[in-house]
This record gives sequence, structure tokens and C-alpha cells, in this order.
Amino acid sequence: MTAKSRTTRQLGERGRKSAKIKDAALRLFATKGYEGTTIEDIAVELGYAKASLYYYFPGKEAIVKSLIGDSMDEASARMDRLFERSSHPVDNLRDLIGNYIDDADSQRSFFQIHHHVGHFMDSILSPEERVEMGLKMRDMNEKILGLIGRGVDEGFYWKMEPQVLAEMLLGMLGGLMAPATFGKGWDRQAMKQQIIKILINGITKREET
Repeated sequence: MTAKSRTTRQLGERGRKSAKIKDAALRLFATKGYEGTTIEDIAVELGYAKASLYYYFPGKEAIVKSLIGDSMDEASARMDRLFERSSHPVDNLRDLIGNYIDDADSQRSFFQIHHHVGHFMDSILSPEERVEMGLKMRDMNEKILGLIGRGVDEGFYWKMEPQVLAEMLLGMLGGLMAPATFGKGWDRQAMKQQIIKILINGITKREET
């Protein structure tokens, strides 16, 4: 094995173990809360020695920062992929809404992470990191604003100020991220399609059937 292949293998193993640690931390945040979870809890959850976790993360704050960065980067990349699938504003809007709803099921989504640690965000992130997170959020919001502006200009969406329509859409989608949005036993896919239909019909000039 060459030095290069050995390094690549080590980096891959480090990435896999880091991912396992972050997944375990999220499970514990969901059951014990961020404040009630310790590095030792995470180690026990994984069957690792506590000291071994410090090789990957200096503390649980670093785990949260990594989770936030991962979730925002993935959300932005996923939005780009959605918009590349079609150039039609109505198709883009339908895919965007569906993506937001699917995120409610993902433990690794930014919305779920924020739900678990949002109250502690100011103490976890440095001022520079908060600025960086704000820039990433602005980038994603500008992509949505660009879609709304295009849909209005091309006559597919109702004639409104794009900024107002985008903020209304984001407000409604944000509400859908709440853990209590979908009741137990509900058909989530059927609810997803109904929500998409309602929002599409409210924004576009073409009714969903």
C-alpha cells in the first residue's frame, strides 16, 4: 500500500467515524436535549472510549458546529440539484416545497438540528461563525427569491412583489418543519401531496389537480 492510498484510507475511516459520532449525538439531543447530553453519553451510545471521541471533536459544541455546516451545505447543494432538474418555475416550486417537507423527516436537516440546539446557538457559535451561517442562509434565500422573481416575471405565479411572496412561502415552509406538524399515524406522503397542492394553487396561476 502506497503512502497516498494509506492516507486516503485513513481520511475515509475518519470521515465514517465522524459521521457515526454526529448521528449518535443527534439521537441523544432528540431524547435528552442538547444541555442534557455529554461527550461521555455519546461515547457510551457508540461503545467508544470517551477519550477516543476527542480525537475527532474537542467537545459537543464542535459536533454541533459540524452538523450545522454539513446541513447547510447539503441543503444548498440539494436546492441546486432540484433547480437543475427543470427550468420551469412551477416544477421548481413543487420540488422545493416537497424538499422542505421531506426535511422534516431527516434528523440531519438544519431545521431538526436547530430545533434541538437553537436556544444554545449564540453560546455555541462565535460571532464570525454566526456571520458565516447568516451568509449561507442568505445565499439559499436568494436562490428562492430568484425562483419567485422568475415565476412572477414569466407569468406563472400571481403578480406580487417577489420579496413579499418569498417571505410568505418561507414562513409557511418553516412552520411545516415543526415536529408536531404531522400527527402520529398520518399518511405523510398523502399529506405532503396535499400541502404541495395547496401551496402551488395559492402561488401559481396553474391549478394542481
